[in-house]
Amino acid sequence: MNYLKKYNGIVVHARLYSLKFCKIILFFIVFITILYLCMGTIFYKNVSPSAPRGIYMIAPNQNLNYGDFVVVKLPVDVPKLNAPKGYPMIKKIQGLPGDVYRIGEDAVEIHGRKYKVYHIDGLPQNNIIGEHIVPKDEILFLNDPDISFDSRYLGTISKKNIEKKVILICSFDEKD
Repeated sequence: MNYLKKYNGIVVHARLYSLKFCKIILFFIVFITILYLCMGTIFYKNVSPSAPRGIYMIAPNQNLNYGDFVVVKLPVDVPKLNAPKGYPMIKKIQGLPGDVYRIGEDAVEIHGRKYKVYHIDGLPQNNIIGEHIVPKDEILFLNDPDISFDSRYLGTISKKNIEKKVILICSFDEKD
């Protein structure tokens, strides 16, 4: 008889923990749903090697600074990459309005750093060789990897194309 009381107590205890766990999961689902309804997409995934691969989340502070990652809409169709106008890309801010940058034959240079440009058929080549200033309400996006499709090919991009500033919360890349 004592065994049955002990067994029933364990079952009741397990059910209470299961119920608490279900309530916590339900709370998070409702919380994420409310955030989504208020703010739109909250999480973004990047599998492209042009920016750190992983899961990004909307940054709490949406003020834009050098080095920030943003989700920016592609300003033109790029059939070679099977990317339509408006396609979301994760890009890094390297030039803000008023910054001076130089476009050479094979690189874009800003703040003493060069970003390699490859001349590939089918990719836009919207840059004119020479020294330029980032126009008002536009940004120069340059990711660290040489293979990135960004302002090297597209030129400066309007701030209107920015969806959200994001931060990497879970990396898919292995640490060395």
